[in-house]
Amino acid sequence: MKATHLRAGIVALAMATAGPVSAADQALVIGIDDYPGLSHSAPLTGAVADARQFADFLTEKMGFAPEGVTLLTGAEASADAIMQAIIDRLVGQSSAGDRVVFYFAGLGSRLTIPGSDPKNVLLAHDAPGILGNLQADALVDILDLLAERQVTVIIDASFRADNADLTVGAATGRSVALEGDGPVDIVPSNDPFGAGTAERFVWNAAAPGQYAWETAGRGVFTGLFIEAVGGGAADSNGNGTISNAELLTYLRDRSAEWCRMSADCTAEGGALTPNFSGPLQKTALVAQRRPADEPARPAAAPLPVSSLPVHDLNLSDTLGFVTDLFTPSNGANLRLELSQEGPLKIGDTVSFSATSERSGTLVLLDVNPKGELAQVFPSSLAAKGATRMQAGETLTIPNGASSNGVPLKIRVTEPTGAGFLLGLFIEDDLPRLTAVLPENLEGGPVPNAGQYLYEIAQDLLRLQADGSAAAATEWSATYLPYEIIP
Repeated sequence: MKATHLRAGIVALAMATAGPVSAADQALVIGIDDYPGLSHSAPLTGAVADARQFADFLTEKMGFAPEGVTLLTGAEASADAIMQAIIDRLVGQSSAGDRVVFYFAGLGSRLTIPGSDPKNVLLAHDAPGILGNLQADALVDILDLLAERQVTVIIDASFRADNADLTVGAATGRSVALEGDGPVDIVPSNDPFGAGTAERFVWNAAAPGQYAWETAGRGVFTGLFIEAVGGGAADSNGNGTISNAELLTYLRDRSAEWCRMSADCTAEGGALTPNFSGPLQKTALVAQRRPADEPARPAAAPLPVSSLPVHDLNLSDTLGFVTDLFTPSNGANLRLELSQEGPLKIGDTVSFSATSERSGTLVLLDVNPKGELAQVFPSSLAAKGATRMQAGETLTIPNGASSNGVPLKIRVTEPTGAGFLLGLFIEDDLPRLTAVLPENLEGGPVPNAGQYLYEIAQDLLRLQADGSAAAATEWSATYLPYEIIP
């Protein structure tokens, strides 16, 4: 999987939201039965139903708000849509201490890429092409960004990927060989799909070399998981909480029992063993907002508050600040360009570029049609040094310089109307520029953009006027208007 979309107004990117304003528990729930592009014998019958049941389980039993659960089923669950929702919702709309859940029910496989080892992949609805696969390393790199969240990954799929015909019995294994692949030797591993460097709870329906089974229109693993946690069946000591160790024991015991009673499972080796990665003694996914054995979430830093009186400033007023205070200072001849001319339509994918005749560091701000100010670039997903520009070179944004190596895209969303991008360029390193921006500006849009821009301009002018040769810093600015239409 090499393509990732990020939502944006024109520039209110999820990749620029290191600390979202309206953070909350977030879950992405995916269920896919039918894969039109695959040549396997028959579709699954229970993945979509499992996803819907799991989404209800999160809202009815686990205390998730309905608006915090994103459900993608069938054709909605393209690889593009899945990756966009991971960035937009799981990364962009959660914050430290929030619960984050990624759930997938559908087919898994092993992807053979010439010159590299086979990779475990989840198949999106637009499989089998390489852009229809969600590779483990792509998911892991993004989830590792959520180290301060309480992250749970649940995969009701498997990665056996041989050519067995699983449609002859009463049950179906949620794994398939991609077209053209022969049998793939399984490399035993204790790490389930989704495990990474950051601590999180990762549950896979089956161990390597096994199938994740579904029968009677439901996945064996999903049904047992909901029964164990939602119904409290895994609370073996009756203390009112379920540890990961209790949950793992329950799931493995009940899965083994199901397998012994299923001719399909016993015919394929006689084992069904859910796989887990994470701290066994910690509390499993529970309804409480924050379990008692985990530290309380620290108070969020307040949004910046301007020291100027509040005024209702329209776009013309705000542009007045920019043209009077910023754009006269453009000794580096900083220029911004959009990838297309004319009004931008909601849903368009765009990029923009910046050039300068001098070397330095770039920060991009957005004044959206509502008069709100947000930092666009750099972002929490930008690689270190991505903001550095060399004289005469073009910096394209998004430029693929994300920390996980996955190319990013900018998608136009609401609000509609006129706004503009403001490029600030400093002939120094990034900390000298971000020091003059309002605290927590990366956290999301803040109102009264004109007032903040006035204060930023004053700080930049003070930097430029500093009499100390060691401290004086040259800066440049320019702006690029845009319009968003339905």
